[in-house]
Amino acid sequence: MIYTDRLILRPPEKGDAIALNDAMNEVWDDLQMWMSWAADGQNTLKATQDYITLTQQQAREGSLPLLGFCKQTAAFVVATGLLLQEGTKDEYSTGYWVSRDFLGKGYATEATNATIRYGFEVFKASKMHIEYYDGNDKSCNVIEKLGFDFTQTQVNAHRRFYDGVIGDVHCYTMTDPAVLPPLDVHWGK
Repeated sequence: MIYTDRLILRPPEKGDAIALNDAMNEVWDDLQMWMSWAADGQNTLKATQDYITLTQQQAREGSLPLLGFCKQTAAFVVATGLLLQEGTKDEYSTGYWVSRDFLGKGYATEATNATIRYGFEVFKASKMHIEYYDGNDKSCNVIEKLGFDFTQTQVNAHRRFYDGVIGDVHCYTMTDPAVLPPLDVHWGK
């Protein structure tokens, strides 16, 4: 588990399915705008249960899917993690989405900062990848706050599930966690 001042981050468990699915459905329109996985039907309880099973397989293959919970209330706050980049042994992509009640309060930045630190220190990552889609200014702000370096724009590379609009994908990387903003974080049992 990873601990920050406000969050406990840990791998998803079967018992998380209902809370995760409820939170997902509260922000489903936004997820369909900005997430490449948010296809129609992916917001059912069965799809969420299947996702949790998939995360267990991903963890066995070197990735680290994480859910973040509020230390004070135990409410689900954020989904994030590290996905091992195909064809590499030490490069990871990361991302996040935040439940409705915790939007705009810095949780995406906090959770992703902690996750990246864990990736560099524990997984011995050499590089982190992250991206956002045209129009997702909030994600762009998080990426810039975290200190990622812009690498490229993939023109017309993403079709939103929400409305079918095609837009650009803006790609960033990080090779040195020293650029991250300060954060009180630790991990263990």
